Amino acid sequence: MESIEPVYLEIVIDSRELTAASSSRDDLEEPLEVALAEGKLGVVCGGGSSSQTVIIEVEIYDGARLKEALSVLRRTLIDHRAPQATVIKQTEPERRIFTLNG
Repeated sequence: MESIEPVYLEIVIDSRELTAASSSRDDLEEPLEVALAEGKLGVVCGGGSSSQTVIIEVEIYDGARLKEALSVLRRTLIDHRAPQATVIKQTEPERRIFTLNG
């Protein structure tokens, strides 16, 4: 049986831009959780906020489905008015940065 390697992502949002967009972390986190669960792609596994940054942590169950997961994450974030400067950082197994627009 082949091992499935998870991929860990951080969705990083400027707190000031999020407030200006009339959204909150919860406004984004809940729909992300639903979208990931519907696709059996992964789970929101944590996050945090500071005065400057909001982070939503995501685990993608199978790294082979990363492209599909990124598409779902981007669409969900855009549909729920995430700021355009939002980035998705892959933290493991390697470091990469993705923008909302691909």
